[in-house]
Amino acid sequence: TVRITGLWSGGFHLFANGVRIDTTPELKGPTYTFELTESMTAAGSLSLVWKKEGDGRQPYIAEILIRRK
Repeated sequence: TVRITGLWSGGFHLFANGVRIDTTPELKGPTYTFELTESMTAAGSLSLVWKKEGDGRQPYIAEILIRRK
């Protein structure tokens, strides 16, 4: 599980090791949670990439918390 805290003024997509892990989440607050699959972290490393959607600003990331299930 990846929990991200930050500020967004528009939508974004999150990619984990090149795989899109979710569509744009609902912007209900500053914290968003995404689930990772075992195949995304099987190599023992994790690369997170954000791509903005639309005309909003890039996300401002304050904290990333990665938890094992």
